[in-house]
Amino acid sequence: MKGAPPTVAYLKKIFPILAHLGATGILLEWEDVFPFASISPLAAGNAYSRSDVAAILASARSNDLEVIPLVQTFGHLEFALKHAEWSSLREDERVPTALCPSLNASRVFVERMLDEVISAHSVDGRAPKFVHIGCDEVFQLGECPRCRSSPRERLFLSHVTHVAASVRNRFGSTPIIWDDMLRHVSPEAMRESGLGNLVEPMVWVYAEDVYRFVPPGVWDKYAAIFDRVWAASAFKGAFGETLYVPNAKRHLDNNLRWLDVMSRESTKFKGGFRGLVLTGWQRYDHFAVLCELLPAAVPSLAVSLLTVTKGRFDAFLRKDLHAALSCPETGVRDPTGSGWADLSGDPFLWDRFSRCLFPGALLYRLTARLQATEREFSALVEAVHHRRGWMTPYNVRHNFSSPLRVEEVAGVEQVARLQQSVENLIRSARDSLVDILEPFAISEWIEQRLYPMVTELDSIARDAAVLKSKRTWPARPLPPLEELRRFGITVPPLPSAQPQMETKKEHRQGNGIDRLIKQLNKWSIRASTPFRCDAASTCLSSYFRVRLNLEMRFAVSFAYRLGFSAWRRKSTILAAIGTLLLLLVCLQYSSFGGRTEGKIFAVEDSSSTEELPSGGSKQRRVQFVLNQVDVAPSEKPSRLPDPPAREDLERRHAFLQQYADDK
Repeated sequence: MKGAPPTVAYLKKIFPILAHLGATGILLEWEDVFPFASISPLAAGNAYSRSDVAAILASARSNDLEVIPLVQTFGHLEFALKHAEWSSLREDERVPTALCPSLNASRVFVERMLDEVISAHSVDGRAPKFVHIGCDEVFQLGECPRCRSSPRERLFLSHVTHVAASVRNRFGSTPIIWDDMLRHVSPEAMRESGLGNLVEPMVWVYAEDVYRFVPPGVWDKYAAIFDRVWAASAFKGAFGETLYVPNAKRHLDNNLRWLDVMSRESTKFKGGFRGLVLTGWQRYDHFAVLCELLPAAVPSLAVSLLTVTKGRFDAFLRKDLHAALSCPETGVRDPTGSGWADLSGDPFLWDRFSRCLFPGALLYRLTARLQATEREFSALVEAVHHRRGWMTPYNVRHNFSSPLRVEEVAGVEQVARLQQSVENLIRSARDSLVDILEPFAISEWIEQRLYPMVTELDSIARDAAVLKSKRTWPARPLPPLEELRRFGITVPPLPSAQPQMETKKEHRQGNGIDRLIKQLNKWSIRASTPFRCDAASTCLSSYFRVRLNLEMRFAVSFAYRLGFSAWRRKSTILAAIGTLLLLLVCLQYSSFGGRTEGKIFAVEDSSSTEELPSGGSKQRRVQFVLNQVDVAPSEKPSRLPDPPAREDLERRHAFLQQYADDK
């Protein structure tokens, strides 16, 4: 069950099919969907009610199915140990999986769970004949301070024997445990603990090669300790945590191998094999997402169950399977004759059972549509992000791509069609699951299985729209990713970009600040070391950082001429900037006297002519060279230097006027 319980009505429809195919019982792990009372926080918000549990058990009995409850008592206790109330019982405080076997509180907690579940399964005061107490995959063992001094196998055997003895003594039920933790325990330790007289092991292997995981030597060891043994195969929930339809061929091969192993090993045990359980897990553990849902796995269950019932799989089982799954005898696409038993070309059984009308058939058919949609979706994502070179994460981050190529890779119609397919799948899944799962489980499955495609397609559509809307692009190289600095990847600063040709429209509508930057760069304003302007803020900060403690009236004149030149070009933005520059110079002048810091600056100006690359025309350039002159602290002037002579200023003003007129 594990947090996604099928509806009672659906289970009532499934039980007769199981009985028809030869099942004699059901191994049922309630986990957090059991309506615990004395330890109510264990129950999920969508747990069954007491009446639901009674109805499920009554329906199973009416179909001659013996129900064996499975209660985790050692490992796989995430559903309980995740809560603060029982976090102190963890073997590892960081991992809510296994409880500490050295705590008396752990045993008390386990007994409370067993009391409630076994009581619910009892009929007329008689407890169920078998109770499965789990005990598989106890990975956290011997780690807490209380357990470190004890051998791991002793810790394990001590806890298991205590729980098993409690079940036998209090309820008279025979405990069953998973065998995996016993595979490396010595027969002497098991014999000394008395485990063989308390439990019956259930040997589980879901892969095709059973002997690879449980070799003949392990069977010999088990036969020396236990009189009877169980086997466990799988019909779903074994070959991938995120699968939505089981590979029926692999599960069939697993069950066929088990038939062979059981025939070989049965004679070693006094009582032989009790039975073979076909497991079908809802999740790999409490925190995992849902794997194959029961409706999508009914054909796989039917094929494997009928096979272990009959002891073989061949074309003669076709009629019984069609009867159990309500399949039409005409118009079926599955092969006929001996070819029907070959599942290599149809591992999910869609060709054989997609037209059948068993409970949950709508969802089963939907999985075929889902696979086709996922393939198309994966191909698109692979092309967009990896295989094609115009919508990779790099292109998206830098907003740098060819609109034509973007449309080719992720066209509007292609993405929209796929989005519509996914939306149709969501609606169909909702409708097909409404009578099978409770609403929270339906929502969870759709969010896990289908909604990720919705978000990814929406993201691709948005990115494509942004990339296709671009009309101008920057020169290379593009700015490097800042996050690369943590790998020691840095790049040197680039030289200033050369002025580019502008159209008349771009010249009229160009940014005034950009034009100011170009003007300042042309005039080659230089501080104590040369610099060029790349941004308006850089120009202004560089200009004032020099702290022109020189002829301030000349600086005022320079700012004024800059604004006047901008006004003549009919650029109100440049005129405003020039005026602002003038005001800032005045403010600098008024506050400069107290901040000379032992430095004064003298200014020289020089004009020169130089040949242009295009030919004979000449251009004057103005170059302000700031010569820094050290002044001893004792010689620091108490006032600003005297301004230059009037004729010198007039000469410079005339030069600037001529420059502005020429431009």
